[in-house]
Amino acid sequence: MKLLFRPSRLHQSVSAIWVLSLVLAVPQIFTQQALAQQNPALVDGVAAIGITVSDMDRAVDFYSKVLTFEKVSDTEVAGENYEHLEGVFGLRMRVVRMRLGDEFVELTEYLVPKGRPIPVDSRSNDRWFQHIAIIVSDMDKTYAWLR
Repeated sequence: MKLLFRPSRLHQSVSAIWVLSLVLAVPQIFTQQALAQQNPALVDGVAAIGITVSDMDRAVDFYSKVLTFEKVSDTEVAGENYEHLEGVFGLRMRVVRMRLGDEFVELTEYLVPKGRPIPVDSRSNDRWFQHIAIIVSDMDKTYAWLR
């Protein structure tokens, strides 16, 4: 039998590494699948993303009129249970739940005590930085709308 292609030593080494990787990975894949079946995921999804705002009426106006979210609920909460939950004593909060399709955003304004503003020199690598990604059908049109 005549070889049309003679593999180099590098090609043979890479092929051997690939086969070895595959042989080592297959049992792990089956083990992970077996574990997943025995221990189903405890987390099913994300119910909402929470964002603290300084002016609820302005935030609701933006989310509903500009981003087309629908207001689902608007409640004011206070009391010892919420104080312990938030770790802020003497608090009173307004929480508005907004929906866009199947996704929810919860906007929270601390009425009492007011929180500190984000420092002017904040950057995206600061630990308090947050973002939210919203899927759009036409980026140029959306950008023009937001401008």
